[in-house]
Amino acid sequence: MNKTFRFLLLPWALLATGLIPAFAAPDSDPAYQLAMLEFTRAGNGDSSAVQSALDKFVRLKEKYPGDALILARAGSLVTMQARDAWMPWNKMRFAEQGLDQLDQALAAVEKQGQAASGDGISYTQQVDLVAAITFSQLPKFFNRHGQAERLFRKLVNTQEKLTTPAAFQAQVWLSYGRLAHIQGETQAALERLNRAVAIAPSSVAGIEAGKLIAEGDAS
Repeated sequence: MNKTFRFLLLPWALLATGLIPAFAAPDSDPAYQLAMLEFTRAGNGDSSAVQSALDKFVRLKEKYPGDALILARAGSLVTMQARDAWMPWNKMRFAEQGLDQLDQALAAVEKQGQAASGDGISYTQQVDLVAAITFSQLPKFFNRHGQAERLFRKLVNTQEKLTTPAAFQAQVWLSYGRLAHIQGETQAALERLNRAVAIAPSSVAGIEAGKLIAEGDAS
C-alpha cells in the first residue's frame, strides 16, 4: 500500500478498532458487535462494507435513540460513502448528510454530559474524537479542518484534566498529527506523532505513529 495513502487511511482504521467503547450500546449487544465488525472493514478501506455497516448503525440508532456516539459513527460512515462515490454530486450529497449527523451528535453530547466509562474515557471525548477525525478527512473546501483543530485541542486539554487512558491519549495525538500533516505543518506533525509514541509506545496508535515517523510519512 502506498505510504501516503496509509497515512490518510489510518484514522478511519483507528476509529474502527473499538478503542472507543460505547455507552448506550454495550459491547455485549450482538447487533453492536456485528455493526462494529462492518465498521472496521469500512474504516480499513473496504468500500463494499460501508453500506452494510451504515444499515446496521441506522438500526442501532432506532434501538438506542438519542445516543450521540452511534449517531457520530453513522455520520462517519455516510462521509465514507462520499469518500468512495464516483460522481461529484454524490460526494457532496453524502458529505453534507454525514456532516449534518456529526453536527447533531456534537450538539447532543453536550446534553449527555461527561460521564466516563470503566475505561476512564468520557462520553464527550469519544464523540469529539470521532468528529475530529472525520472532519480532518474531508477536503479543505468543506471548511471543517478548523473545527477538527478545535476539537483536537479540546481533547488534549481535557486529557490533562482527566485520568484518560494512555492508549486513548496516543490515539488523539496520532490523529492530531495527521491533521498537521494534511495542513502541511511538518514539524507539528512530527511532534504530535512523537507524543503518541512517548505516551503509549505499545498501543495501536503508538506503534503506528512510530512506523509513520520511521517511514518518513510525517515529512
